[in-house]
Amino acid sequence: EWNLDIAQPTDAQLASYDSAGDLEETQNAVRATRKAAYASLGDQLDMQYKDALNGTTTWKDHIASVKSANPIPTE
Repeated sequence: EWNLDIAQPTDAQLASYDSAGDLEETQNAVRATRKAAYASLGDQLDMQYKDALNGTTTWKDHIASVKSANPIPTE
């Protein structure tokens, strides 16, 4: 029984909200995995410093590697 002062959502709307919630949960899980895979902030700063001195791309490569291994789904 629907007894609220707002329109009752349709089954399609409820399914859409459920899908959106599932996607957000999946995205958050990937973000947590990425966070665990990234080097510490101190190590990342050290990578950036050494890259600036040596003309290397260690830090960018590290970040790209983590992101490509753990893509965030959009659907």
